[in-house]
Amino acid sequence: MTPILAGFRCGRLGWNGHDLLVTTGHVPEQRMRAHYEIVKRHGLVGARDGLPWRHDPMTRIRTAQAAGMDVI
Repeated sequence: MTPILAGFRCGRLGWNGHDLLVTTGHVPEQRMRAHYEIVKRHGLVGARDGLPWRHDPMTRIRTAQAAGMDVI
């Protein structure tokens, strides 16, 4: 069986500084954990997520682990 993963974008527009993670609240101090909970309610336990340099990767990894998500 092929697993289906949730996916979260982590793009940033260089010309205006728009950070998609901040805009969507997919950062540990906002709604990242809630997003993972929504994904789990839909039966998914894995996700593809970004580790951009401008956000602390360890905090993002710990948030995913605390939510019980396997993230690549």
